[in-house]
Amino acid sequence: MEPYQSPDFPASYATLIYFATLLGMVGLHRLGITLRRKESEAWWASTGRDALIVVASSSLSLAIWLLGIALPIALLLTCTLTLVVVLIGNSLYRRSPRTWWAVLPITLLLGAPIAWEPGSVASGTAILLQAVFPEVRILR
Repeated sequence: MEPYQSPDFPASYATLIYFATLLGMVGLHRLGITLRRKESEAWWASTGRDALIVVASSSLSLAIWLLGIALPIALLLTCTLTLVVVLIGNSLYRRSPRTWWAVLPITLLLGAPIAWEPGSVASGTAILLQAVFPEVRILR
């Protein structure tokens, strides 16, 4: 598996899609927090939150893949970024709902290296995976 291949279309399109997906993920997470407050009133709220996370993660994986990063690595990066954003967002919201807006710039800062240097991020992730799982052939 090659960790990175240049996309067949302009990289600026993939970058734009990626950042739009990041913004969408933050918006869906905010909606998920709203649904959490309604869990006691509506049985579907918990399932709705899970569905929002699945939609956000799937969209983000696709956007990272469009940047040229191999799908298994894109899935790992997506899961890591989603987990970090959800943990930070929940922590900020518990402290004060007014500070929740800070999740947006934090998400953009955490996600920026993937858009700026997708080849380096993919190669570094592949090397890390190879070190953690030496019996699995990740790099050619």
